[in-house]
Parts: sequence; C-alpha cells; structure tokens
Amino acid sequence: MGGAVAAPTPPPPASSYAQPDSGAGQIVIVGTDFGTSAPVVTLSGFQLVVVSFSNTDVVAMLPALIDPGTYTLAVSRGGTNDGNFPISLIVEEM
Repeated sequence: MGGAVAAPTPPPPASSYAQPDSGAGQIVIVGTDFGTSAPVVTLSGFQLVVVSFSNTDVVAMLPALIDPGTYTLAVSRGGTNDGNFPISLIVEEM
C-alpha cells in the first residue's frame, strides 16, 4: 500500500495594498503568503524587477519613465496568481 503523499498546497499570495513611491522609483506591496522565493510582479503586463521580498511584503522597481495613471498590478508565486487589482500611481513632476 505504498503511495506518494502530496505536500499540502500553500495558500495563494494575498495583497492587502500597494504603495507606489515615485521619488524612490519603487512600489511596496504588502500582504501575506508571498513565499520564500522571489515572486513575479507585473504592472499592466510589464514585468518589474523585484528588489526585496519577504512572506509579507515585496519591493519592486517602477519603470523609469512611467506616466501618471491607473495600472493593473499582479503578484504571482509558483504559477499561482493572487489576482489583479488596480492601483493609481501619482508621479510628481521633478
């Protein structure tokens, strides 16, 4: 009666909120269950560079010449997407 035992599936990542910081050129995403390896972060389909991450927050670089507007943010881990949610980025003129 030997058989493989499947490992439990971790819960999908869940984003609570995202805070863009145009001055630093980064976005901070806060939530839960982001995991122990770097997640994939996309902004309206454009993959962002992840600077740092933990199980509860992710920091990613924003594109250098991003325009003000509303963008769709997605965070995925191991092929599991926590869904998309709109965020408004306010880019101040320098």
